[in-house]
Amino acid sequence: MSCTSWNPQERLKITSGFFAAKGAWTMLAAIAHNLLRAASTLIDTRHAVARGATLRRRLVNVPARVARPQGRPILHLPGHWPHTDAWKALWDNTFIDPPRQVAA
Repeated sequence: MSCTSWNPQERLKITSGFFAAKGAWTMLAAIAHNLLRAASTLIDTRHAVARGATLRRRLVNVPARVARPQGRPILHLPGHWPHTDAWKALWDNTFIDPPRQVAA
């Protein structure tokens, strides 16, 4: 069954018949949307105004793997992947601590 409508409520097919479960799925979709938007603002201003489909294609569909040698996360990205710089900026802004200011 395909949906040709551009109405978000019709495009998002919730399979549960219970209102509370549908509300939970809607909340999960909203949380995922907000997390994607927050991640895009950590990269740069060009990604901060990008469409959701563009962000999913560039940030979520990542051909990478995470390794944890000595408990420190390391991201292994493909060498010729075109969005490596954006993902590296997101990774660094998320996991690398900024220099701390010491109060005098």
